[in-house]
Amino acid sequence: MLPLLLALFTASTFSAALAAASESSSAIISLTRNVPADASSSVPKDFGSISIEYAFFADYGGNLSHPTVFSINLLSNVEKLTGVMPMVRAGVLQELRSTVLEA
Repeated sequence: MLPLLLALFTASTFSAALAAASESSSAIISLTRNVPADASSSVPKDFGSISIEYAFFADYGGNLSHPTVFSINLLSNVEKLTGVMPMVRAGVLQELRSTVLEA
């Protein structure tokens, strides 16, 4: 659903920009099917990450005997969409104020 919404947003934004440009002047835009050699690289597949507030790590992660199925499904779905498992990091605010007690 998100790729479709993004495509629709991009198409509508491009159409609006093209319409605005055509009101003031005319321009010919040529498009090719191949990526130009000097084009920038695409966004890396492992660019996305998930941030979980440190205070809720146990809720989202569970433990070895009772892992949280919701989080496993969430990460698996992101992996299916991107081809790479997302990075998981502790949220900044709680991470700065937390104390970890070693067992």
